[in-house]
Amino acid sequence: MSVERYETKEGRKYRAVFEFLGQRYKRRGFRTQKDANSWIAEERKSLEAEEKRAKVLHLSTFVKQYLEAEAERLDQRTIHYKSAHIQALYDFLGVDRPVEGITRETALAFQKHFLKTHPPVTLNRYVRDLKTLWNWHTTNTGLVSSNPFKIPRLPEAQYIPYIPPKEDIDKVLSVATGWGKDFLLLMLATAARRNEIRKLTWADVDFEQKLIRLKTKKRQGGGEEWDNLPMNATAESVLKRRYAERKHPEAVFPAKIKLRSKSIFVGEQSTRSMLVHFCQEAGVKPFSFHPLRHYVASILRDKHNASLFEIQHVLRHKKPGTTALYLDTLKSPVEKPLNSLADEFAAFV
Repeated sequence: MSVERYETKEGRKYRAVFEFLGQRYKRRGFRTQKDANSWIAEERKSLEAEEKRAKVLHLSTFVKQYLEAEAERLDQRTIHYKSAHIQALYDFLGVDRPVEGITRETALAFQKHFLKTHPPVTLNRYVRDLKTLWNWHTTNTGLVSSNPFKIPRLPEAQYIPYIPPKEDIDKVLSVATGWGKDFLLLMLATAARRNEIRKLTWADVDFEQKLIRLKTKKRQGGGEEWDNLPMNATAESVLKRRYAERKHPEAVFPAKIKLRSKSIFVGEQSTRSMLVHFCQEAGVKPFSFHPLRHYVASILRDKHNASLFEIQHVLRHKKPGTTALYLDTLKSPVEKPLNSLADEFAAFV
Protein backbone atom coordinates (compact mmCIF):
# COMPACT_ATOMS: atom_id res chain seq x y z
CA MET A 1 0.00 0.00 0.00
CA SER A 2 1.32 3.43 -0.88
CA VAL A 3 0.24 7.05 -1.16
CA GLU A 4 2.24 9.15 -3.60
CA ARG A 5 2.31 12.88 -4.05
CA TYR A 6 2.35 14.52 -7.47
CA GLU A 7 2.03 18.06 -8.84
CA THR A 8 -0.69 19.37 -11.15
CA LYS A 9 -1.68 22.80 -12.52
CA GLU A 10 -4.23 22.98 -9.73
CA GLY A 11 -1.60 22.19 -7.13
CA ARG A 12 -0.51 19.19 -5.05
CA LYS A 13 -2.50 15.94 -5.39
CA TYR A 14 -2.17 12.37 -4.07
CA ARG A 15 -2.57 8.97 -5.68
CA ALA A 16 -3.38 5.79 -3.75
CA VAL A 17 -2.18 2.30 -4.74
CA PHE A 18 -2.71 -1.08 -3.03
CA GLU A 19 -2.93 -4.80 -3.84
CA PHE A 20 -5.61 -7.29 -2.84
CA LEU A 21 -5.41 -11.00 -3.65
CA GLY A 22 -2.78 -10.35 -6.31
CA GLN A 23 -4.72 -7.60 -8.07
CA ARG A 24 -3.61 -3.99 -8.13
CA TYR A 25 -6.05 -1.16 -7.32
CA LYS A 26 -5.28 2.54 -7.76
CA ARG A 27 -6.92 5.92 -7.80
CA ARG A 28 -5.62 9.47 -8.12
CA GLY A 29 -6.82 13.01 -7.54
CA PHE A 30 -7.04 13.07 -3.72
CA ARG A 31 -6.58 16.49 -2.17
CA THR A 32 -4.93 15.19 0.99
CA GLN A 33 -2.90 12.18 2.06
CA LYS A 34 -5.58 11.42 4.65
CA ASP A 35 -8.26 11.21 1.91
CA ALA A 36 -6.10 8.76 -0.03
CA ASN A 37 -5.55 6.55 3.00
CA SER A 38 -9.28 6.62 3.81
CA TRP A 39 -10.10 5.48 0.27
CA ILE A 40 -7.64 2.58 0.57
CA ALA A 41 -9.17 1.50 3.90
CA GLU A 42 -12.75 1.67 2.61
CA GLU A 43 -11.96 -0.05 -0.68
CA ARG A 44 -10.07 -2.85 1.04
CA LYS A 45 -12.94 -3.32 3.50
CA SER A 46 -15.41 -3.56 0.61
CA LEU A 47 -13.26 -6.09 -1.25
CA GLU A 48 -12.80 -8.21 1.88
CA ALA A 49 -16.57 -8.26 2.43
CA GLU A 50 -17.15 -9.30 -1.18
CA GLU A 51 -14.53 -12.02 -0.86
CA LYS A 52 -16.17 -13.28 2.31
CA ARG A 53 -19.57 -13.29 0.58
CA ALA A 54 -18.12 -15.26 -2.35
CA LYS A 55 -16.95 -17.96 0.05
CA VAL A 56 -20.42 -18.24 1.60
CA LEU A 57 -22.75 -20.62 -0.27
CA HIS A 58 -25.93 -18.76 -1.12
CA LEU A 59 -29.26 -20.27 -2.09
CA SER A 60 -29.04 -19.04 -5.71
CA THR A 61 -25.77 -20.93 -6.31
CA PHE A 62 -27.07 -23.93 -4.38
CA VAL A 63 -30.17 -24.14 -6.60
CA LYS A 64 -28.32 -23.41 -9.85
CA GLN A 65 -25.88 -26.29 -9.32
CA TYR A 66 -28.75 -28.70 -8.69
CA LEU A 67 -30.98 -27.66 -11.60
CA GLU A 68 -28.13 -27.60 -14.11
CA ALA A 69 -27.09 -31.11 -13.13
CA GLU A 70 -30.65 -32.47 -13.13
CA ALA A 71 -31.46 -30.87 -16.51
CA GLU A 72 -29.36 -33.61 -18.14
CA ARG A 73 -31.50 -36.31 -16.51
CA LEU A 74 -35.04 -34.90 -16.19
CA ASP A 75 -37.34 -33.57 -18.87
CA GLN A 76 -37.97 -29.85 -19.25
CA ARG A 77 -41.45 -29.95 -17.75
CA THR A 78 -40.19 -31.59 -14.54
CA ILE A 79 -37.42 -28.99 -14.25
CA HIS A 80 -40.05 -26.27 -14.69
CA TYR A 81 -42.18 -27.65 -11.86
CA LYS A 82 -39.19 -28.04 -9.54
CA SER A 83 -38.05 -24.48 -10.28
CA ALA A 84 -41.52 -23.13 -9.48
CA HIS A 85 -41.63 -24.99 -6.16
CA ILE A 86 -38.14 -23.79 -5.19
CA GLN A 87 -39.12 -20.23 -6.17
CA ALA A 88 -41.67 -20.34 -3.35
CA LEU A 89 -38.76 -20.48 -0.88
CA TYR A 90 -37.18 -17.38 -2.49
CA ASP A 91 -40.53 -15.60 -2.19
CA PHE A 92 -40.72 -16.50 1.48
CA LEU A 93 -37.14 -15.49 2.34
CA GLY A 94 -37.22 -12.27 0.31
CA VAL A 95 -33.41 -12.33 -0.13
CA ASP A 96 -30.73 -14.65 -1.45
CA ARG A 97 -29.88 -16.08 1.96
CA PRO A 98 -26.77 -18.15 2.82
CA VAL A 99 -27.67 -21.84 2.84
CA GLU A 100 -26.20 -22.35 6.31
CA GLY A 101 -28.80 -19.90 7.63
CA ILE A 102 -31.72 -21.99 6.33
CA THR A 103 -32.64 -24.21 9.26
CA ARG A 104 -35.41 -26.56 10.29
CA GLU A 105 -37.08 -23.59 11.96
CA THR A 106 -36.96 -21.81 8.57
CA ALA A 107 -38.62 -24.82 6.90
CA LEU A 108 -41.38 -24.98 9.52
CA ALA A 109 -42.00 -21.23 9.22
CA PHE A 110 -42.13 -21.61 5.41
CA GLN A 111 -44.68 -24.40 5.78
CA LYS A 112 -46.81 -22.39 8.21
CA HIS A 113 -46.69 -19.27 6.03
CA PHE A 114 -47.83 -20.94 2.81
CA LEU A 115 -50.46 -23.04 4.54
CA LYS A 116 -52.50 -19.82 4.80
CA THR A 117 -52.85 -19.63 1.01
CA HIS A 118 -52.10 -23.14 -0.31
CA PRO A 119 -53.78 -26.52 0.26
CA PRO A 120 -51.71 -29.15 2.10
CA VAL A 121 -51.25 -31.28 -1.03
CA THR A 122 -49.57 -28.38 -2.86
CA LEU A 123 -47.42 -27.45 0.10
CA ASN A 124 -46.29 -31.04 0.53
CA ARG A 125 -45.05 -30.97 -3.06
CA TYR A 126 -43.07 -27.79 -2.36
CA VAL A 127 -41.45 -29.36 0.70
CA ARG A 128 -40.79 -32.61 -1.18
CA ASP A 129 -38.85 -30.82 -3.93
CA LEU A 130 -36.93 -28.68 -1.45
CA LYS A 131 -36.02 -31.80 0.50
CA THR A 132 -34.83 -33.38 -2.75
CA LEU A 133 -32.68 -30.32 -3.42
CA TRP A 134 -30.86 -30.69 -0.09
CA ASN A 135 -30.61 -34.47 -0.48
CA TRP A 136 -28.99 -34.06 -3.88
CA HIS A 137 -26.28 -31.81 -2.45
CA THR A 138 -25.72 -34.16 0.47
CA THR A 139 -25.10 -37.02 -1.95
CA ASN A 140 -23.36 -35.26 -4.85
CA THR A 141 -21.48 -32.21 -3.55
CA GLY A 142 -21.17 -32.66 0.20
CA LEU A 143 -21.84 -28.94 0.65
CA VAL A 144 -24.43 -29.72 3.33
CA SER A 145 -24.66 -32.54 5.83
CA SER A 146 -28.22 -32.10 7.14
CA ASN A 147 -31.59 -31.44 5.56
CA PRO A 148 -33.79 -28.72 7.12
CA PHE A 149 -36.78 -29.84 5.06
CA LYS A 150 -37.05 -33.25 6.70
CA ILE A 151 -40.21 -32.11 8.41
CA PRO A 152 -43.54 -33.93 8.88
CA ARG A 153 -45.92 -34.04 5.93
CA LEU A 154 -49.17 -32.21 6.32
CA PRO A 155 -52.29 -34.40 6.34
CA GLU A 156 -54.04 -34.34 2.97
CA ALA A 157 -57.60 -34.99 1.93
CA GLN A 158 -57.75 -38.02 -0.35
CA TYR A 159 -57.65 -36.98 -3.97
CA ILE A 160 -60.34 -38.67 -6.05
CA PRO A 161 -59.91 -37.89 -9.75
CA TYR A 162 -62.92 -37.54 -12.00
CA ILE A 163 -63.18 -40.68 -14.12
CA PRO A 164 -65.57 -40.16 -17.03
CA PRO A 165 -68.26 -42.84 -17.47
CA LYS A 166 -68.33 -45.06 -20.54
CA GLU A 167 -71.23 -43.06 -21.99
CA ASP A 168 -69.14 -39.88 -22.02
CA ILE A 169 -66.12 -41.63 -23.53
CA ASP A 170 -68.36 -43.01 -26.29
CA LYS A 171 -69.86 -39.58 -26.98
CA VAL A 172 -66.42 -37.99 -27.26
CA LEU A 173 -65.20 -40.71 -29.63
CA SER A 174 -68.36 -40.24 -31.71
CA VAL A 175 -67.65 -36.55 -32.33
CA ALA A 176 -63.87 -36.87 -32.52
CA THR A 177 -62.23 -36.52 -35.94
CA GLY A 178 -58.82 -36.56 -37.59
CA TRP A 179 -55.60 -36.99 -35.67
CA GLY A 180 -57.40 -36.24 -32.40
CA LYS A 181 -59.62 -39.30 -32.70
CA ASP A 182 -56.61 -41.48 -33.53
CA PHE A 183 -54.74 -40.01 -30.56
CA LEU A 184 -57.55 -40.87 -28.14
CA LEU A 185 -58.11 -44.34 -29.58
CA LEU A 186 -54.43 -45.17 -29.31
CA MET A 187 -54.34 -43.99 -25.71
CA LEU A 188 -57.34 -46.14 -24.84
CA ALA A 189 -56.10 -49.17 -26.78
CA THR A 190 -52.69 -49.11 -25.06
CA ALA A 191 -53.46 -47.49 -21.67
CA ALA A 192 -50.47 -45.27 -22.45
CA ARG A 193 -49.66 -41.89 -20.96
CA ARG A 194 -50.33 -38.85 -23.12
CA ASN A 195 -46.66 -37.97 -23.67
CA GLU A 196 -45.86 -41.56 -24.61
CA ILE A 197 -48.35 -41.31 -27.48
CA ARG A 198 -47.46 -37.71 -28.27
CA LYS A 199 -43.77 -38.57 -28.73
CA LEU A 200 -44.32 -41.87 -30.51
CA THR A 201 -42.14 -42.35 -33.62
CA TRP A 202 -42.41 -44.76 -36.51
CA ALA A 203 -39.20 -46.36 -35.26
CA ASP A 204 -41.23 -47.37 -32.18
CA VAL A 205 -43.82 -49.17 -34.28
CA ASP A 206 -43.14 -52.71 -35.50
CA PHE A 207 -46.01 -53.89 -37.70
CA GLU A 208 -44.30 -57.20 -38.48
CA GLN A 209 -43.86 -58.23 -34.83
CA LYS A 210 -46.99 -56.30 -33.80
CA LEU A 211 -45.17 -54.38 -31.07
CA ILE A 212 -45.25 -50.77 -29.89
CA ARG A 213 -42.31 -49.36 -27.97
CA LEU A 214 -43.43 -46.83 -25.37
CA LYS A 215 -40.83 -44.61 -23.75
CA THR A 216 -41.27 -42.94 -20.36
CA LYS A 217 -39.38 -41.00 -17.71
CA LYS A 218 -42.10 -41.65 -15.13
CA ARG A 219 -39.83 -43.95 -13.17
CA GLN A 220 -37.65 -43.56 -10.11
CA GLY A 221 -34.43 -41.81 -11.08
CA GLY A 222 -35.97 -39.99 -14.04
CA GLY A 223 -34.03 -41.90 -16.67
CA GLU A 224 -35.80 -42.81 -19.89
CA GLU A 225 -37.02 -46.40 -20.02
CA TRP A 226 -39.01 -48.21 -22.66
CA ASP A 227 -41.43 -51.11 -22.79
CA ASN A 228 -42.52 -53.26 -25.73
CA LEU A 229 -46.30 -53.46 -25.76
CA PRO A 230 -48.26 -55.97 -27.86
CA MET A 231 -50.18 -54.21 -30.63
CA ASN A 232 -53.88 -55.11 -30.37
CA ALA A 233 -56.29 -54.85 -33.28
CA THR A 234 -57.48 -51.32 -32.44
CA ALA A 235 -53.94 -49.99 -32.11
CA GLU A 236 -52.92 -51.72 -35.35
CA SER A 237 -55.84 -50.20 -37.30
CA VAL A 238 -55.13 -46.70 -35.98
CA LEU A 239 -51.38 -46.91 -36.64
CA LYS A 240 -51.81 -48.32 -40.14
CA ARG A 241 -54.20 -45.46 -40.93
CA ARG A 242 -51.71 -42.95 -39.53
CA TYR A 243 -48.90 -44.56 -41.53
CA ALA A 244 -50.88 -44.47 -44.77
CA GLU A 245 -51.63 -40.76 -44.21
CA ARG A 246 -48.29 -39.88 -42.60
CA LYS A 247 -47.02 -36.32 -43.06
CA HIS A 248 -43.71 -36.75 -41.25
CA PRO A 249 -40.97 -39.38 -41.65
CA GLU A 250 -40.47 -39.77 -37.88
CA ALA A 251 -43.38 -38.52 -35.74
CA VAL A 252 -46.64 -40.48 -35.63
CA PHE A 253 -48.40 -37.30 -34.42
CA PRO A 254 -46.29 -34.48 -35.87
CA ALA A 255 -46.45 -30.80 -35.03
CA LYS A 256 -48.60 -28.78 -37.41
CA ILE A 257 -46.09 -25.94 -37.57
CA LYS A 258 -42.41 -25.61 -36.77
CA LEU A 259 -42.30 -24.68 -33.10
CA ARG A 260 -39.68 -22.44 -31.49
CA SER A 261 -38.46 -25.48 -29.59
CA LYS A 262 -38.03 -27.25 -32.97
CA SER A 263 -39.98 -30.24 -31.65
CA ILE A 264 -41.27 -32.55 -34.34
CA PHE A 265 -44.17 -33.70 -32.15
CA VAL A 266 -47.62 -32.21 -31.66
CA GLY A 267 -47.53 -29.82 -28.71
CA GLU A 268 -49.00 -30.48 -25.27
CA GLN A 269 -51.24 -27.43 -25.59
CA SER A 270 -52.59 -28.71 -28.90
CA THR A 271 -53.56 -32.03 -27.33
CA ARG A 272 -55.22 -30.26 -24.39
CA SER A 273 -57.18 -27.97 -26.69
CA MET A 274 -58.22 -30.94 -28.81
CA LEU A 275 -59.72 -32.82 -25.85
CA VAL A 276 -61.47 -29.71 -24.48
CA HIS A 277 -63.02 -29.13 -27.91
CA PHE A 278 -64.23 -32.73 -28.22
CA CYS A 279 -65.79 -32.64 -24.73
CA GLN A 280 -67.63 -29.44 -25.62
CA GLU A 281 -68.83 -30.88 -28.92
CA ALA A 282 -70.05 -34.04 -27.17
CA GLY A 283 -71.76 -32.03 -24.42
CA VAL A 284 -70.04 -33.96 -21.60
CA LYS A 285 -68.29 -32.91 -18.41
CA PRO A 286 -64.69 -32.02 -19.32
CA PHE A 287 -62.00 -34.52 -18.38
CA SER A 288 -58.26 -34.71 -18.91
CA PHE A 289 -56.03 -37.39 -20.42
CA HIS A 290 -54.74 -39.10 -17.29
CA PRO A 291 -58.17 -40.32 -16.09
CA LEU A 292 -58.33 -42.38 -19.30
CA ARG A 293 -55.75 -44.72 -17.72
CA HIS A 294 -58.03 -45.08 -14.69
CA TYR A 295 -60.94 -45.72 -17.05
CA VAL A 296 -59.04 -48.48 -18.86
CA ALA A 297 -58.12 -50.03 -15.50
CA SER A 298 -61.82 -50.08 -14.56
CA ILE A 299 -62.76 -51.88 -17.79
CA LEU A 300 -60.04 -54.48 -17.29
CA ARG A 301 -61.09 -55.17 -13.70
CA ASP A 302 -64.89 -54.91 -13.82
CA LYS A 303 -65.66 -56.16 -17.32
CA HIS A 304 -62.78 -58.50 -18.13
CA ASN A 305 -61.93 -59.71 -14.60
CA ALA A 306 -58.24 -58.88 -15.02
CA SER A 307 -56.07 -59.44 -11.94
CA LEU A 308 -54.07 -56.73 -10.17
CA PHE A 309 -50.91 -58.30 -11.64
CA GLU A 310 -52.30 -58.08 -15.18
CA ILE A 311 -53.53 -54.49 -14.78
CA GLN A 312 -50.18 -53.48 -13.26
CA HIS A 313 -48.35 -54.69 -16.35
CA VAL A 314 -50.83 -53.14 -18.78
CA LEU A 315 -50.35 -49.77 -17.04
CA ARG A 316 -46.61 -50.55 -16.76
CA HIS A 317 -46.32 -49.64 -13.10
CA LYS A 318 -43.16 -50.77 -11.35
CA LYS A 319 -45.00 -51.37 -8.09
CA PRO A 320 -48.39 -53.04 -7.58
CA GLY A 321 -49.12 -50.43 -4.91
CA THR A 322 -49.32 -47.76 -7.59
CA THR A 323 -51.87 -49.82 -9.51
CA ALA A 324 -53.82 -50.42 -6.31
CA LEU A 325 -54.10 -46.62 -5.88
CA TYR A 326 -55.61 -46.40 -9.37
CA LEU A 327 -58.14 -49.09 -8.56
CA ASP A 328 -59.03 -47.44 -5.25
CA THR A 329 -60.45 -44.50 -7.22
CA LEU A 330 -62.80 -46.81 -9.13
CA LYS A 331 -65.88 -48.79 -8.25
CA SER A 332 -65.04 -50.77 -5.13
CA PRO A 333 -64.50 -54.54 -5.51
CA VAL A 334 -66.68 -55.05 -2.40
CA GLU A 335 -69.79 -53.80 -4.22
CA LYS A 336 -70.84 -57.27 -5.40
CA PRO A 337 -70.56 -59.03 -1.98
CA LEU A 338 -72.32 -56.11 -0.29
CA ASN A 339 -75.20 -56.37 -2.76
CA SER A 340 -75.47 -60.08 -2.00
CA LEU A 341 -75.85 -59.20 1.71
CA ALA A 342 -78.68 -56.86 0.79
CA ASP A 343 -80.50 -59.76 -0.85
CA GLU A 344 -80.27 -61.77 2.39
CA PHE A 345 -82.25 -59.19 4.34
CA ALA A 346 -84.46 -57.67 1.65
CA ALA A 347 -87.59 -59.39 3.03
CA PHE A 348 -87.31 -57.46 6.30
CA VAL A 349 -86.98 -53.97 4.80
